[in-house]
Amino acid sequence: MIKTRIATAVATVGVTALALTAIPGTAQAADLDREFSSPVAAEAATADPGSRSGSSDVSPMAWTDCPLTYFCVWVDGDYEGPRGQFKESNLSWGSFFQSACPSGTWSNCASSGFNNGTSGMGVVVWNEPGHDHGNSRCLPKGWRHPYFTQVHWNDNAAQNINDKISSNQWTWNCHY
Repeated sequence: MIKTRIATAVATVGVTALALTAIPGTAQAADLDREFSSPVAAEAATADPGSRSGSSDVSPMAWTDCPLTYFCVWVDGDYEGPRGQFKESNLSWGSFFQSACPSGTWSNCASSGFNNGTSGMGVVVWNEPGHDHGNSRCLPKGWRHPYFTQVHWNDNAAQNINDKISSNQWTWNCHY
């Protein structure tokens, strides 16, 4: 009886993990900051970060620790606090869990970042979910900034991007 329950639980976890990694553009963002450790953190610590489009890692980490092909952001300025990393275009950062953020997700929570993106592509960040409305800013491959309070939207130079990014999209048309 106990062996059956254990086998069922293991199978359920395995199927869930496969489902989350097999859908393009989705991700299981894990909170691995030691101050905010959780059962999700232990499971994600052993997972391959390349299999997800967004995730969080242990901090502090230098911007140079951002994996190749990812756009990395940090909760705090100067690349401090938990790190999130995004490999795919994402319509909403609200689906990526981060307990250090006021909303509990990465939406409107990034304060520094580095585009170590794929094949020279830029990443467009948006202040609204989706990729077709709101303020945007294109960040070319290799772009980095320790303080998003000093970076402004392309469409609204009066407003900085600090704690205001809600989605991202990869593009070849980034000329900033």
